[in-house]
Amino acid sequence: MLIDSGFNYRRFAVLEVMPGFARPEKRGNFVIGVPEDTAPEFLENHTYDEWNLVLHQLLHPDEKLHLMRQLDLALRFNAEFVLWTILDYREIVSTEPMWESPGGNKFWVYPLGS
Repeated sequence: MLIDSGFNYRRFAVLEVMPGFARPEKRGNFVIGVPEDTAPEFLENHTYDEWNLVLHQLLHPDEKLHLMRQLDLALRFNAEFVLWTILDYREIVSTEPMWESPGGNKFWVYPLGS
């Protein structure tokens, strides 16, 4: 996790669970910046399953819709999130976010192949 300028940042890979397929399909990744003091669970370490629950609760429906469109996910947003454990995104968060939600979260989204 990176902490900078009043935000906590983490990067996640996004996998789409497709009915009838054995493994989820990788769709891309994103960096999210959450304003400090707004989501204490974002600061904690979690298991794979716990991160999925935390992000599905943290993300507002409009944020999920935006991610769904940018990552070309199915309409039901049946996604799994995998914490990116390498801190290779410091340069990314030093740039302007690709979009910012009304709740103040910042996003940089990278579809597979971009």
